[in-house]
Amino acid sequence: VWWSAQAVAAEPTATLDEQAETLLAEAIDTQQLAGLSAGISIDGEIVWLGAAGFADLENRVPATAEMVHRIASITKPQTAVAVMQLVEAGKVDLDGTLQDYIDFPEKPWPVRIRQVLGHTSGIRHYNLTDSRSTNHYRRLVDAMRLFQDDPLKFEPDTDYGYTTFGYVTLGAVIEAVSGETYGDYMHAHVWQPSGMD
Repeated sequence: VWWSAQAVAAEPTATLDEQAETLLAEAIDTQQLAGLSAGISIDGEIVWLGAAGFADLENRVPATAEMVHRIASITKPQTAVAVMQLVEAGKVDLDGTLQDYIDFPEKPWPVRIRQVLGHTSGIRHYNLTDSRSTNHYRRLVDAMRLFQDDPLKFEPDTDYGYTTFGYVTLGAVIEAVSGETYGDYMHAHVWQPSGMD
C-alpha cells in the first residue's frame, strides 16, 4: 500500500512513526485486512518500517515489518520478463505453442506463448475453490494438474481473460527451457540483477 508524502505529513504535530502507524491502522479498518506491513523510503534510504494487524489470524500472531507476504500478481510481470529473456536468447519462440516446451494437453486450437503472455489464450483463471487451496506444489507442472485438462474459455486471440493459471504454464515453460526451478531462474536472471535480493 502506497501513501503520498502529503498524507504522511498531514498531522505536523505527530511524529513520522505515529503518522505511519495511524495510516496502517486505518488501512486495516477501512480495507478489512488481516494484517499488513509497510515501509517509507526517502532518497533510497529506509526511514521507517512497521506493521499492523496479524500475520496469522488463527493463532493471533501479530504482523511484523519482516513478515513474508504473498506477492500475488506482481509475479506476472516478473514472469513475463523471464520469458522475454528466453525469447531474446532464442530459447523460446513467441509463436511457439505450449506443447513445444511442456506437456500440455492438446486443445481445439493451438495455444501460443504470446497469447498466454497477453491473457488471450483462453486458459481459465482460478475460481473460489482453487484460491482456497493451501497445497504446495514442488514443481509447476504438478500445479498445472488443477486446470490443464479443462476446456479453454474461448478460442485464443478472440477475447481477453485474465489468467493466473496461464502464468503458471509460463513458469513451467521457464523451468523446462532453463533446466532450473522457477525460483532459481528468477533469482539468478531477474531478481539479483535488478538488486532484488
